[in-house]
Amino acid sequence: MGIVVVLILFVIVGGVLWLVTKLLNSNNVHKRGRYAYTRRVRMVFGGYLAILIVSLLLNTLLPVKGLNQLEKVDRKELTSEGIVLYDDALAGQVDEKFLREKWNFDYKGEKLSIASSTATYQSAPIVVERKEQNDGKIEAGFYMTKSSMNGLDITQYVQLPELDLIRDKLLLSNSPINEIRFSQFTNVFAVRQFTGDRLFSHNSTFEEGQWIFYLKVPKDLKLETSGLSLQYVGG
Repeated sequence: MGIVVVLILFVIVGGVLWLVTKLLNSNNVHKRGRYAYTRRVRMVFGGYLAILIVSLLLNTLLPVKGLNQLEKVDRKELTSEGIVLYDDALAGQVDEKFLREKWNFDYKGEKLSIASSTATYQSAPIVVERKEQNDGKIEAGFYMTKSSMNGLDITQYVQLPELDLIRDKLLLSNSPINEIRFSQFTNVFAVRQFTGDRLFSHNSTFEEGQWIFYLKVPKDLKLETSGLSLQYVGG
């Protein structure tokens, strides 16, 4: 595909240069200085025309790669998914398609403290489901709907929070800093003068997905929290 595009550009550029040369070799009138006045006008016009045509072709045949690899998402759909995930979690019916990470801990204690590992923890809803038996196991899942930047799905680039069991404490940690760099491309002036685009007319928007920690704990396990709020399946 790349070779074909290069060949097409080569043929077109060659044709444009031939046309410019043809114009420059036309009959001259009103000579002033080294070049005829009409020849200078044709040279400027021909050069601008060549740049314009090449710019339009490059813009059409060689689109910017990278953003095309990200799926487009609808803002209303993202909002709806967040509401559905939260409501389903409270009903004990979380959709596994939103599962991003899961943990399993063996725990024989009768009491468990749930807390954040740092004072600046960015709290996500914690939904707890009690099992029908005391099986000595704590199951945890982190669920998240899609996040978007400028209408593109960036969920795969969002780093996840962490969960650790240390003795009788279940500690929640913030995710590592998410640093996502976007480069904005704009058409050259030769193209913008026809499309009407302005150089600084683009704004960026970010939509964060709904986060939920979902815990399944033994039936009689007593839970305590420090600065965090628990919500139980079924109220």
